[in-house]
Amino acid sequence: MALDAFRCRTSAGSQGGPRTGEGGGGTELSEGIDVGGSSAGDDPTPLEYLRDSRYGSYDVELTVDIRPSPSSRAASTTVCQTNLSNLYWTPAQQLAHHSVTGCAMRPGDLLASGTISGRGRESFGSLLELSWKGTRPVELGDGSSRTFLEDGDEVIMRGWCEARSGLVGRVGFGECSARVLPADPYPYESAGPICDNTIGSSEIRYEDLKVRSSSGSTSLLRVRVALAAKRLEDVEELPQEDGRGGGDQPSEIVLTFRDAQSSEAHRIEGSLAIIEFLDVWNQGGRLIPTEPVTRARMREVVFLLDSIDADVTALANDNVPASSPAIVGRIKSRLATVEGTLTGLRGDASFAIGTFGPTLADVCLLPTLVGVRGRQGLGIDLASYPTLMKVEDACRCHPWFCTTGP
Repeated sequence: MALDAFRCRTSAGSQGGPRTGEGGGGTELSEGIDVGGSSAGDDPTPLEYLRDSRYGSYDVELTVDIRPSPSSRAASTTVCQTNLSNLYWTPAQQLAHHSVTGCAMRPGDLLASGTISGRGRESFGSLLELSWKGTRPVELGDGSSRTFLEDGDEVIMRGWCEARSGLVGRVGFGECSARVLPADPYPYESAGPICDNTIGSSEIRYEDLKVRSSSGSTSLLRVRVALAAKRLEDVEELPQEDGRGGGDQPSEIVLTFRDAQSSEAHRIEGSLAIIEFLDVWNQGGRLIPTEPVTRARMREVVFLLDSIDADVTALANDNVPASSPAIVGRIKSRLATVEGTLTGLRGDASFAIGTFGPTLADVCLLPTLVGVRGRQGLGIDLASYPTLMKVEDACRCHPWFCTTGP
C-alpha cells in the first residue's frame, strides 16, 4: 500500500511493556505541568484477540490550526503538532475491538481514531489538554486566547507523510476545515439590528449589498428568506430597475455589492443565482445541502416549482386568458408531481426534502404556494395537496420565514 514506505514504531515502542526511551516517572514540561505521573508499565497489555505481531504505525505528521472569526482578519495559528505514531491502539486493533461484540462493519464505514496526543504540550490533541482543563489559555497569533472554541473560529486539520531517509515524495489528505457557527443562528427580535451587512470568508469580503426587484415578486420573497437565513435582513431593497439598454427587459431581481478590499462592483441576476452566492459566501444557515443525492433531489423540486411559477406568471399576460385550461392543467399536474415527490422524501422530517431544517426547496415552495393562492380564477384547491400544506405550516413556524412575509 502507499503508506508502507512510511511505517515506523509507535511512540510506545511496544504494548504492555516499558515505553521506548521512557523512565518510570511522568514527564515534566518546562511550564511545570506533570503529564505523566505513572510508570510506563501501566500501559495495558492487549487481550489475545487484539495482539498484533506487526504492531507499529505510520509516520503521519498531523497539525491543527485555529483561525479566529473572519471579522478579525487574523491569520491561522498552529496549536497542535503531533504524529499518528503517538496512537497507542492501531486502527486494526480499534476495528477488531469495535466489531468483536457483533457490530456489523461494512465497506465505506468511517472510523475515527479519537484524540492523538504526544508527550510534549505542543502535541496535545485536544483543547482540554492544551489549556490544561481551562487553566492555561492557548494564545493565538492575533493576541486573543482560547480555552475552548468560540463562535466563528475555524479549525483546520492537515496530515501528511514527509519524505525521509532518502524517500522521495509526500502523501497527504490535504486540508480538512470547518467553522463553528452560533448555536442559535436565527434572527429573533431580541437579537437587535445587525449593523454590518458585510459578508465573506477570511479571504474575500463584500459590502453595500442592495436588492432591486418588483414588490411582492416570487423572486423577492425567495431572496428575503435567504437573507433572513444569513442574518442579513437589513440589506436595502430598491425598486426594480429599468432595462439595461438596447431594449432589454429588466431583470426580475438583481443583487449588487462591492468587494470590500478592491471596491470592485458586482452584480448577480436571478433569485437562484443570488441565493447560491449567499449560501457559498455567508456563514449563516445553509440552504443548499452538500450531500450529492440530497442536493440533486432539492434541485429536482426547485425545477418543478420554477416551472409552476412561470405558468402562474404567464396567466398575468394580457394575451393569455385568466383561466387558460392548458396552463391551469399544467400547474395542477406539476403540483401533484411535487406532492408525490415530497411525500416520498420527507419521512418523519418537517421540511420539503426530508431535512430537519429548511433548504432551497422550502425557500422556493412557500412563494410558489403564495402565487398560486393569489392568482384569481385558477380554481386550484391547495388543500388537495396535504404534504405541501404540512411543509408550508413548518416553514411558517420557522424564524427565517416569520419576518419575511411570504
